[in-house]
Amino acid sequence: MGAVGPNTAKTIRLLPDYAEAYNNLGNCAAGEGETWDEAIAEYRKALAIRSDYSEAHNNLGVRARQPGGVPGKKPQSNIARAVGS
Repeated sequence: MGAVGPNTAKTIRLLPDYAEAYNNLGNCAAGEGETWDEAIAEYRKALAIRSDYSEAHNNLGVRARQPGGVPGKKPQSNIARAVGS
């Protein structure tokens, strides 16, 4: 991962329940052309910690709609709007 990746990974080691760090890792994975699966997995980790995290819901929905996203899964962007994104 780029410059954000190592810093974010260090944050996760220090604060493993910090949902924003997993969301950032997902953004890094998506932005660097890594597999969508990796980005989606990081967003899901963020949501497992904080289920009302609208930015992670939105990012997951965006990635799910991309080619190679989550086939057969309902995009979750509408959830982000519902919790106040």
